[in-house]
Amino acid sequence: MDIYTQLTSLPFEYYEIYQQHLDCSLSNNRFFDVYQQQFVVGSSHAHCVQISRNVQTDFDFALSSGRLFNEEDFSCSTGIPVIMGWNYKDTFRIGDSFSAKYLFSPFTFHVIGFLREDSVINYSSLYIDLDSCIVMPSFVFSYTPGSEGEYITQKIHYANKTSGKIKVPSDSFDDAYYSLQAIVSSSEVGEYSISSSSFEKMEQVHGKKPIVKLVLSMMGFVVLTTLSFILTKHAAKSMFSSGKKTALLLTSIMIVFLACFCSVFLSIKLINEIGLSVVFPLPNFLLATINIISIYCISRKQRLRAT
Repeated sequence: MDIYTQLTSLPFEYYEIYQQHLDCSLSNNRFFDVYQQQFVVGSSHAHCVQISRNVQTDFDFALSSGRLFNEEDFSCSTGIPVIMGWNYKDTFRIGDSFSAKYLFSPFTFHVIGFLREDSVINYSSLYIDLDSCIVMPSFVFSYTPGSEGEYITQKIHYANKTSGKIKVPSDSFDDAYYSLQAIVSSSEVGEYSISSSSFEKMEQVHGKKPIVKLVLSMMGFVVLTTLSFILTKHAAKSMFSSGKKTALLLTSIMIVFLACFCSVFLSIKLINEIGLSVVFPLPNFLLATINIISIYCISRKQRLRAT
């Protein structure tokens, strides 16, 4: 618990977002199973995400009905309030309760609200579709464990709470890194890792999902490719008609540069949507290849005309 206190005391925003499923195997209700990827009765791996209060306040969680978590909801004494995803609207009503195991211990969960359709948590390389998800507060236990089972539950729970995200301005990264090193070293936790990634504002949106954004990105790629081809064609014809022997080389260099310049924004967008760094050179490579092929075709056509 000491590590968590120190993390939340840092002069940076600390967000708790982790996915710990619920065991609803004794329930007669249907839950979305993370392994079967469908709603099943009595799922033992019901999709659930735990969040800190600043996640819902800083990133505009919106509900179709009910209420968001309040301060009291982040202290667990008896029941645990939950906000259900849109796809649960026909299964539960506000005020309903269900029993499930969280980290091997039984709890009673109370439905307090429903998210709007197409709600997501999206930042950096993490994307969580909330439509079929149960959202629960990353609470603090208000009682000491009374058994070995409760002790294990609380131990894992607090470990999860320390695996969050810290939002750090780029000019303060070194300060944050050394602060984290000091916290972990003083706590004697053994081996640990600290990773970083560019931060994209988390969204709880009601619109486009990644597949739609990806389609729009690819449409942009087609437009860029077409424009680049037209410019290539005119430039190549102009240079060949002037009789310059170095036309092919100069045009190739110019178009490769143009392709790299134009596709930067598309590359970054694809990385954000797909989360694969290998995607970055792909648009550049495709644009350059297409244009070099077009240069070859134009030069061949010009030579045939000359003969």
